[in-house]
Amino acid sequence: MTTVNVRSIDALEELQTGLIRYADQAQVTLDAVQREVQRTLDWLDERVRHWQNEVRRSQEEMQRARAAYERCMASGDREHPPSCGHFEAAVYEARRRLAQAEADLRMAAEARKAVLAEVDVYQREASRLRALVQNDTPKAVETLRYKVTVLRSYTGGISAGGVVAGAVAFGAGLAAGTAVGVLHETDNMSVDSLQSSASVGDDADSMLQPGPYAKEFIPATDSGKQFSEIVREQIDKIGYTHGCHSCGSTDPGTKSRHFIPDHQPPSALRKPGQLQKLYPHCLACSRSQGGQVRHAH
Repeated sequence: MTTVNVRSIDALEELQTGLIRYADQAQVTLDAVQREVQRTLDWLDERVRHWQNEVRRSQEEMQRARAAYERCMASGDREHPPSCGHFEAAVYEARRRLAQAEADLRMAAEARKAVLAEVDVYQREASRLRALVQNDTPKAVETLRYKVTVLRSYTGGISAGGVVAGAVAFGAGLAAGTAVGVLHETDNMSVDSLQSSASVGDDADSMLQPGPYAKEFIPATDSGKQFSEIVREQIDKIGYTHGCHSCGSTDPGTKSRHFIPDHQPPSALRKPGQLQKLYPHCLACSRSQGGQVRHAH
């Protein structure tokens, strides 16, 4: 049996936050690089098309110059030979422009081919990183969230045996790399949730604190309203399992069917340096909270 001596649950939460931030930044970087790659390929495609058009135009110019020269040469006779020097010069100039356009077309095509080869190598590596960010990182975040919840529930418990059992469960989960299961309501309630539930009678209608159904949360990486797919996925899992943290509804009430990540404390009331947590909110409670925040602010 494996046990883990966990000295700081906060450190695990910081790791969870770091993973979410890493996934967000990696996704943003991958998207930015992909856009730049596409812009480069589009530009090279445009250059190839440009020089293809220039080659065709130079070929037509060459044909016209040669036809003019031949007409000039056919216009005289032995006694009166034609003066066709400028037509001949035009043929040479047209031939030079055609050769230059053909050389530029070859260079553009070779450059595009070389870039495509490098892009193919990059795309294979980027695909592996994207899979890590989109698949493995959310699983790691989910596992950490589960473990933090278990540990906090035991550290907020009564018996020392509970702490030992929590450590054993945590160690076994890490050793086996198990997926996250659905916990019973009392098992996955954090210390903060227990405290907020105990105080519900004093302020049952307040949306300015974690509600009576605030069973689980994820650390907020910032106070903004833009959330990554990983954050929304984690919030939806909590919401569809335990419901809106204020009213308990498992129906988010949104067209997208996503729960709304709710900062606690609300960002408008957050003190400088104060850490925030994200809980699932349904649309109705989110709107009610907006009025309370405006009134409190």
